[in-house]
Formats: sequence, C-alpha cells, structure tokens
Amino acid sequence: MNSNKKMFIGSAICFALFILFTILVKNVNVMPVGPQNSEVGFASLNKAVADSLPYNEFMYDVSEVLGYLAILTVGIFGLFGIMQLFIKKGFKNVDKDLYILCGLYVCVLLSYVIFEKVIINYRPVIIEGELEASYPSSHTMMSVTFMLAAIQQFSMRLKKANTRRLIIAACAVIGIGIIVTRFLSGVHWVTDIIGAVLLSVAWFLMYFGAIRTIYPKKSSDQI
Repeated sequence: MNSNKKMFIGSAICFALFILFTILVKNVNVMPVGPQNSEVGFASLNKAVADSLPYNEFMYDVSEVLGYLAILTVGIFGLFGIMQLFIKKGFKNVDKDLYILCGLYVCVLLSYVIFEKVIINYRPVIIEGELEASYPSSHTMMSVTFMLAAIQQFSMRLKKANTRRLIIAACAVIGIGIIVTRFLSGVHWVTDIIGAVLLSVAWFLMYFGAIRTIYPKKSSDQI
C-alpha cells in the first residue's frame, strides 16, 4: 500500500474515532457538574480530573504564549507563499503544497467555527464572566495541527540538517507543550483535550497524505 493511502486511511480512522468519541461525550454519564449546572459527558471522570487540576493562571498564560507561536508559523508560511507569488509571477507557479497547507488552515478554522456554534459542553471554569464552548479544545486543536504542519514544511524545505533538526525539535516541544499546559491550566475538561488531539491528527494525516500524493519522492522520507 502506498504511503499516501496509509495517511488517508489513518486520517479516516481518526475522524471516525473523533466522531464516535464526540457522540459518547454528548451522551454518556452526562451530569450537571460544570459551572452554573452546565452538563458534561463522562462527568465522573471529568469532574475528578478537574477537581485535582483546578484553574492555574500561570499554565493558562504559558499555553496562550505557545499558541501564539503556533499561529506565527501560519504567518511565516503565508508570507512565504506571498513571496513566491510575486517572485514567480503567478498563482500557478506557487508551490502546490502551499495551497494544500492553506486548505488545511481553512479546514481547521471551519472546525473552530462549527464547534463554537454546536456546543457539546462548556468549560469547567468561567472566564471573562460567561460560559464558553469547551469541546474540543479549539486552542489545542488549532495549535497542534499548525505545529504538525510546520514540522512537515520545515522538514521538507530546510536544507541544512542541523538547522532542520533544531527547528523541528522546537516545533515538537511547542506542540507537546501546548497539550500539557492546556491540560494543566484547568480551563478544559480532559475529554476536551482528547477530542482536540484526535481531530488535529485527523486533519494533519489528510494534509500529509495530499502532500505525499503530489510529492511522493520529495516527502517520502519526512515525518
């Protein structure tokens, strides 16, 4: 089986797991254990974890900073694409993988918008005076997807091995750091984090499968 097909199959599996997990979160052990008696699935598990990890402002602030670094990579590759547009003089001459990357960003943004409207549950804490949508953790989902995509892009584009390893390692640390600090910050239920990671991996594998399809040799040894 071609590696790109494996990526697409992996993506489909992760999407299926995310959908199944979301259905379970919405329907299993649902109890009003959140602020203002808001309901949450897997209530016993979520409440136990939330009680052991109350709101931590420091971890929250660190997760926000790491999230900004993830967003910075979007700006870097966006600027790179604009430079190619002017240097190569035409949309058709811009690297195809940058269009796929742009598509990934759009999909992630749409996921964010959808789950802001389709409320699965609310945060375990009230921030800025009102309940906010909590599932999946949009901060985690967006940031982890951005960092996985950044790792792929840097691994494919950077020629100097030492520089490439250093930047990829930094991206990996940021991605993992976002998951850990968001979890420890206490602003999400543990199921919010799990759902976000599943959705992030699903989107990334779809993106990477598309990259491998158009650049089978160039990307065959990456990630």
